[in-house]
Amino acid sequence: MTQTTSVPEPWPAMQLRRQITLQRGVDITKEQQRPGEVPVVSSGGPSSWHDTPIASGPGVVVGRKGSVGTVHWVSQDYWPHDTTLYVKWFGNSDRRFVYYKLVAMRLETFDTGSANPTVNRNLVHPVRVVWPRPSLQRAIADFLDRKTAAIDALIEKKEGLIALLAEKRAALIHQAVTKGLDPDVPMKDSGVPWIGAVPTHWDVKRLKFVCRLETGHTPSRSDPSFWIEAECTIPWVSLNDTKTLKVNDYIGETVYRISERGMAHSSAHLLEPGAVVFTRDATIGLTAITTTHVAVSQHIIAWLCRPGLDNRYLLRVVNAMTEELDRLTFGATIKTIGMGDVKELVTPCPPLSEQGAIVASLGARMGALDDAAELLRSQIDKLREYRQALITAAVTGQITIPEDAA
Repeated sequence: MTQTTSVPEPWPAMQLRRQITLQRGVDITKEQQRPGEVPVVSSGGPSSWHDTPIASGPGVVVGRKGSVGTVHWVSQDYWPHDTTLYVKWFGNSDRRFVYYKLVAMRLETFDTGSANPTVNRNLVHPVRVVWPRPSLQRAIADFLDRKTAAIDALIEKKEGLIALLAEKRAALIHQAVTKGLDPDVPMKDSGVPWIGAVPTHWDVKRLKFVCRLETGHTPSRSDPSFWIEAECTIPWVSLNDTKTLKVNDYIGETVYRISERGMAHSSAHLLEPGAVVFTRDATIGLTAITTTHVAVSQHIIAWLCRPGLDNRYLLRVVNAMTEELDRLTFGATIKTIGMGDVKELVTPCPPLSEQGAIVASLGARMGALDDAAELLRSQIDKLREYRQALITAAVTGQITIPEDAA
């Protein structure tokens, strides 16, 4: 593979609309779908099945809203959803080359600029692009098929290792918070299936007896006086903080803040630092400890530990509750846990000094696992960057690819 600083043989430049046509997909509800083997492709990829296609495969679909700009290859006849654009006309272009060309164009940048990002095909069609002859398109597509398959396989392997580390981390936490650190201590049945046996000198109690349970609210969006930007100074933990809660044990900065006026006219109120916050809707069980005074939305539970329970230990107990929380979850569209079930949640209660020892031991042992996972994530990010750069270089002629390359 020879790197070049310019196109070896000049490719004609033209507006994209001369080579392909993007068309908005067609809405279809779950109720309208009939059992079949035709994929309904939404902005995130195939999302359900139907019995009738409206587009011939293989095809190329772009996320119009939602997963904006994401490009999907569809190998069979399909139904492009209203949340997408699809290539309706390919001209005489190689369809795989079109897929790679659209990936290289980073279509997420062609949005309308509105509050809800949407790819506008009227902004994409006039873009001038270089476009090689069909025989070279096929050679480029063959080259990229091989190279991206190898990169994707390596990414998949690393993602598998991350999943194994996550399983090991979860097992480590569960073992420590339910069994303690002494493998020889006498045990007793806790009477709680997800906890199992605990050391005989431990208690098992409902959280509501060892914590003050708090929840929150959202100030009315219809009253602008509650949302004056300069007055919104109170960190407000909501489902918008999901990304932070997924990867951090502590939270102080939040996506949104609320005002004192908004808080005073809602059921939200200020909570002291050190609360263990917990998502009870959508992605359930994400948890962190607050580092400052915060308010929370109605989708968030906050536990403020009473004397005798270390909030750092409670954080790990919630981490260990995953299967129990899944069991209690209901809701077809948006998952949730009812307040009645929240109030029945239980926790092992070792002596306070033992809680601290468990937290310290977990911190040391989890650190190595977390470092390994972070290294793998960094490697995956670099592989994805390389994949994107390779595709861009190939479809713009920055790499010389012989037409007769095997």
